[in-house]
Amino acid sequence: MQPIFKADPEKLQALYNSGMTQTELAAHYGVTQKAIWGFMRRHGIKARIAAKRDQKGSKNSSWVGDKISYKGAHNRVEAERGTPKFCEVCGSSDSTKRYEWASLTKNYSDVMDYKRMCKTCHVNFDKLMHPRRRLSESQALYVKEQIKSGRKQSEIADELGVKRTLINHIKANRSYKEVGN
Repeated sequence: MQPIFKADPEKLQALYNSGMTQTELAAHYGVTQKAIWGFMRRHGIKARIAAKRDQKGSKNSSWVGDKISYKGAHNRVEAERGTPKFCEVCGSSDSTKRYEWASLTKNYSDVMDYKRMCKTCHVNFDKLMHPRRRLSESQALYVKEQIKSGRKQSEIADELGVKRTLINHIKANRSYKEVGN
């Protein structure tokens, strides 16, 4: 197989040994990194062991900052603070129980805004701190009228301070069936 490009192996090795990466060499010679890698392999130029790079936080190309998803936030907390193995509320450390990170203020991007809780304490905490908002019959009727008029479910939910799933349940007649019939 013909080499993709021609270069002086000694000059390339000197550039590589001076600290240039294979990607930088590829840009220098106007070829791909893979072409440089193949050239080095064919000419017996040993590649350096790739240096461990710090890929945490904003140094990661996939970093989204505060625009993180719920699951991503919990993964971030677990990566930063470890897997919870006891409950800070009831003090349980029973290995047969499930322990989770519970967000205290729904500031999901702050890894210090979480507390270790067993599943039972977490559910009780969520019920206390984030009670489900119920609608009156007149509000449920209003929701049905707004849906019929073509208004977006997310807009109705935001206006009434409820989750979109509740609006969806009303639309599908799974909640507030008796209203407006």
